[in-house]
Amino acid sequence: MRWAWLAALVMVSAPAAAQHSLPGSFPMDGEGPTQEDLSDDPNRPPGWASGTTRGFVGGSFDLGFLYVRPRFQAGYGRPHFKWVGFDVNPIISPGAIGGYFGLRIDHPYVDWRIGARMALPFSRSYMEDRPNSEAFDRTDLNRDVEGEDGLYLSTETELTLTIPVGEGTLFSETAITHVSLVPEDVFVYEDTIKVIVDPPWVWRQRVGYMARFGETGAVRVGLVAEVVGVPKRDMVVVRAGLLLRVWVSPRVEVRGSWIPAIVSRDDLGLRGGDFGLLGLRYRWSTGGISGEQRGDPAVLPELREGEESPVN
Repeated sequence: MRWAWLAALVMVSAPAAAQHSLPGSFPMDGEGPTQEDLSDDPNRPPGWASGTTRGFVGGSFDLGFLYVRPRFQAGYGRPHFKWVGFDVNPIISPGAIGGYFGLRIDHPYVDWRIGARMALPFSRSYMEDRPNSEAFDRTDLNRDVEGEDGLYLSTETELTLTIPVGEGTLFSETAITHVSLVPEDVFVYEDTIKVIVDPPWVWRQRVGYMARFGETGAVRVGLVAEVVGVPKRDMVVVRAGLLLRVWVSPRVEVRGSWIPAIVSRDDLGLRGGDFGLLGLRYRWSTGGISGEQRGDPAVLPELREGEESPVN
């Protein structure tokens, strides 16, 4: 973990030192968001709206307690603001390894994706099926079905809608998931949705509101509630809790979530909710935030006689 934290600090500080200011771009990464940067578009990371439209490769790097989550994107548009392309996300957690690949259309008010993720648990296989009148508890997640490795494939589509309301943002997330590659007469724990599934279908509906605080609105706290349904188990799970976002710069964000299960037939403890402990997310893209290469005279403004280049 010490090496992971050191790598994160290097990733955060190096681009900040190299970034220069161009007309219309967000300030240097070492500076925090301004009121104007945040209020122009309350739904996107501050500063990235000023970038040029181009083809890019980008992504993010999440670092927190006991997890490291790299995410990669390739597409066309303004990265982290408005673009179309592909997501490629390796999945490495204490309980499973896998990956996600999908198509994504990302707009300030509409974010739609469709793709598939495969997961192979390290220490958990499938679970024997039970009647819908019976429940699972956290000890069942560690029981194995002899000869089975717990592999599954989830094909999912998700639509996120966001609307500015007052000093914050109202949002809705709707997802439908099809779980496959699971033998008949067994159940599987879906690591991303955090429920025990009798395949193939699972659906999820989340709604919430993110409010902005502070002089620049860089601190955002949200209330969220969601309902997850597993039709073949005739089961509905209700969760509710808090979200936290703090923008340190256009690239660096502090994130946290606490969304436990309020109503559920199963008692899975922490594994039955969405718990993203406090961590850092670092965003990056080829071309930087502005999309313009450092030192390229073609992208710098013409200088009046006697002025110094902003690159120097």
